[in-house]
Amino acid sequence: MTGAAVGIGKEIAWQLGERGASVACWDIAADKASETASEILAAGTKALGLNVDVTKEEQVRDALAATVESLGVVDILVNVAGGTCGAPSGIDRLTPENWDQVVSLNMRAPFLMCKAVSGGMKDKGWGRIINISSGAGRSYSRSGVIPYAAAKAGLLGLTRQIAVDLAPHGVNVNAISPGAIESFPNGGWAGRSAEDQRDILLTIPINRFGESEEIANAVAFLASDDASYVVGQTLCVDGGHWMF
Repeated sequence: MTGAAVGIGKEIAWQLGERGASVACWDIAADKASETASEILAAGTKALGLNVDVTKEEQVRDALAATVESLGVVDILVNVAGGTCGAPSGIDRLTPENWDQVVSLNMRAPFLMCKAVSGGMKDKGWGRIINISSGAGRSYSRSGVIPYAAAKAGLLGLTRQIAVDLAPHGVNVNAISPGAIESFPNGGWAGRSAEDQRDILLTIPINRFGESEEIANAVAFLASDDASYVVGQTLCVDGGHWMF
């Protein structure tokens, strides 16, 4: 899986490990990726931490070879790596370089990952791919970062089309659209002003921020045989925000 170093990605890695999966923890933050893998190993499950820039095809190819050599053929892919890459809000300040960087991380990288693992999954006749999109991909980004919303929407389209391509081969592809998830207790949504938090909660019927564990639970479901007839779907885990 990608983006396994911190936050939602780390929690997903942990949960998959607890359920018996061998976990390849890929992230551009090498030390954190290794730390996640070491913690999973200490809990008794096979894991591997790798430093990978998933926007680079050669690095993806090399890391996949190392993963297969260490852990075996990839059965489950979770594309978590993403973010706004520090791009500014508003079209007036946005540069083409900002656009390319954000789209590369949030849409090109999942494409490269899906392409890299799909052959092995097709050969085996079974596989699960789960792409982590965002509520920004279904409506708009609270951050105001235009390419982030565009790329996350594109990721949902990519998910649907790859799902049609791979479903006949026993490979189910789906997406998760998280809402306001408190993945960083000392920052993120909790770091916003009380007024901002109040305004955000007014758009969430359940009236609280989500937790990384709730996204990981959804990933575990889509990765399991319980989701054998779920294909090309976007599962919203957002406390009801999608209704607004």
